[in-house]
Amino acid sequence: MNKRYILKDNKGAALIIAMLIMVVLIILGVAAIMTSSIETKISGNIKASKKAFYAAEAGLERFKAEKLRNNSNWSTVTDIPTTGLGDGSNYTVTVIDCTLDTVTVQSRGTFGSSTTTIEAHFDKNSVNKVLIADKNINIGRDSD
Repeated sequence: MNKRYILKDNKGAALIIAMLIMVVLIILGVAAIMTSSIETKISGNIKASKKAFYAAEAGLERFKAEKLRNNSNWSTVTDIPTTGLGDGSNYTVTVIDCTLDTVTVQSRGTFGSSTTTIEAHFDKNSVNKVLIADKNINIGRDSD
């Protein structure tokens, strides 16, 4: 009787090793695709938040320009309604507080689902002089 030992017969070992290598490569490929997809979403969110910030900044610049055009007439400090920009973003400027020396203005920029709010305190003696600026950025959610 002819005894065959399984350990001495190497037929098919190359196929099993090749299949294991293929499984590892497929797992690495899927991980790379998932990482790429996540990175694309992150960069889209960053782009949207920057556009919202630039829109809010444009609102502050418009406020300053209107004050300069009106010879810094602080007796008629008014809000600037929502204004759309060409790239799909918009801004709204709201006067929060108007004291004897300063005016506090809040500019909210929006692009898609990202919003940025910038609050600035202007010195009434010099409209170009911003005393304090603070920003609040919300990515992916519209919040009040």
